[in-house]
Amino acid sequence: EYRGKNIDIFHFDLYRLTDEDDLYSTGFYEYIEQGGLTITEWTELFEDSIPKDALRLRIENVGENERRFTLC
Repeated sequence: EYRGKNIDIFHFDLYRLTDEDDLYSTGFYEYIEQGGLTITEWTELFEDSIPKDALRLRIENVGENERRFTLC
């Protein structure tokens, strides 16, 4: 959690979670309902649990020191 003056940011790294019960136990859904900005990594592991209106930022490694960012 990062509490800001104007907006709160919540970060979740879903990499080590194995199932929906794990996701639930993190408080993920409660944080989403609070508003603010929720940033998740490894969302493809829980695609059905991510809100349909979520923005997706794909980061691809395209070279030793180069990345491609795609906002969906």
